Amino acid sequence: MRGGMGLRIIISILLVISIFSPPMSAALTTFGKSNPQNQNPNPPPPPTPTGKARECRMESDCAGIQNTTCMSDPRDGRTRCLCGDYSAPLNGACANKFKALRATCNSDVECIEDAHCVQRNGSICQE
Repeated sequence: MRGGMGLRIIISILLVISIFSPPMSAALTTFGKSNPQNQNPNPPPPPTPTGKARECRMESDCAGIQNTTCMSDPRDGRTRCLCGDYSAPLNGACANKFKALRATCNSDVECIEDAHCVQRNGSICQE
């Protein structure tokens, strides 16, 4: 009689385990699947590239970088080869093709808007 009772207890325990097992195993089937609610459809934009301006002492230091002028950087006051809009060249090139005020020039078309090329000790862009 004891053997029959032990068998019933074991069968009851197995029955209870089998009833609760499918929900637990169903939860494991989602492993590795992507959840579309957790995905960000728009990745963040890449950082805006910034150029690095070469420090200079004379205009000839900037001769190798097209459309730049040796001028004081408005951010820290150091003289650097900067583009006409006072930005640093990006990959050795300026998006702005015009020269800033007090930059050396050969003709009016090289200077920024409302400036013209003036002959003094050297030709410079001036308002």
